[in-house]
Amino acid sequence: MLVALLLFTLSRIIPGDAIDSLLQEDEAESWFTPEIRAKVEAELGLDKPLPIQYLLWTGNALRFNFGSSFWAKRPNWDIIKERFSRTIEVALGAATFAVLWGVTSGVVSGVKQNTWIDSVFRIITVGGIALPNFFVAVMFFYFMILFFGWIPPIMYKALWEDPGQNLMQVAAPMIILGYSGGAQISRITRSQFLEVFREDYIRTARAKGLKENIVIVRHALRNSILPVITVAGLLVGILLGGVVIVETVFGIPGMGQMMITAVNSRDYPLLQSLVWMITIIFMVSNLIVDIAYAWIDPRIRYG
Repeated sequence: MLVALLLFTLSRIIPGDAIDSLLQEDEAESWFTPEIRAKVEAELGLDKPLPIQYLLWTGNALRFNFGSSFWAKRPNWDIIKERFSRTIEVALGAATFAVLWGVTSGVVSGVKQNTWIDSVFRIITVGGIALPNFFVAVMFFYFMILFFGWIPPIMYKALWEDPGQNLMQVAAPMIILGYSGGAQISRITRSQFLEVFREDYIRTARAKGLKENIVIVRHALRNSILPVITVAGLLVGILLGGVVIVETVFGIPGMGQMMITAVNSRDYPLLQSLVWMITIIFMVSNLIVDIAYAWIDPRIRYG
């Protein structure tokens, strides 16, 4: 309920309203009389007091009834279903890339502590943490055009329609988002790995004659992975936030790009529906992380 209240309040703080967005051109003002404005407000439900609007919207949202978009004149649920798969494709691809390069670089950096390899990875991860996604996306776009003459395809194709063109369009956003998220995973992995690597059972495993790669993967990595899973779960929310930027930069018609359109057109129901859905995804991802704890570490049991 707190999320719903914050979402409703913040969407109303945006300057202007849905009616103002209909008056973009001067010629519209000649026929848009106060009587017509009042009629439109009544049709959109904007004539009711804000507390009543909030209660009506919250009650409908809890039943997954998101109403209709002011701008698109379509049910919001249809818009979400149409764009959901595109955003999830980018977010899951970015999360997969972030975990793979983050864990790998963190382990290698830990094994090669205080070497030039460790220094290179630390510089790369600091850059990923410090640089915002929109800056990395714009710079990536700029340098790819400048040095390689490459631009992503303008027309979006779904994965099942044209896998090659789809990969060309979503690969760059996945890498950009995954770079930022993987940098955080890398730092946590390195820190936890070095802490575990000094434990007595690691020396015991080596004394038993186990190969170094078995000691690293089976003993050190597995016992240092829990904090990494926590960060990966929280990373879903960060990636979904970054999707708004990269979808706009690379022209991917997903939920993030539609969110920008909803903000610009003051489309309150659509904006609230999109953020509400992203909130649900974030909550589900954290539930999956909690369940994964018990699967990875048998010592953890839920009552």
